[in-house]
Amino acid sequence: MRHPGKILMEDWLKPHNITRYRLVHDTDLQVNTVYRLCREEGGITPRTAKVLGKYFDNSPEYWLGLQMKYSLTK
Repeated sequence: MRHPGKILMEDWLKPHNITRYRLVHDTDLQVNTVYRLCREEGGITPRTAKVLGKYFDNSPEYWLGLQMKYSLTK
């Protein structure tokens, strides 16, 4: 199971040509939150899931589900 930050980078940011900086700029996520997540040092919180769901037009449950699946495999 891939880390949610890896999925964010490979499946969402790169294909849409979105940088981490742009994600921070376009949302109210903190720089540290985004960078830690993308470095696979942090996880998806409910707040982060809401923001990502709104930004990528999907659901917070999608993001929380990725985190839950990843956490259960560790």
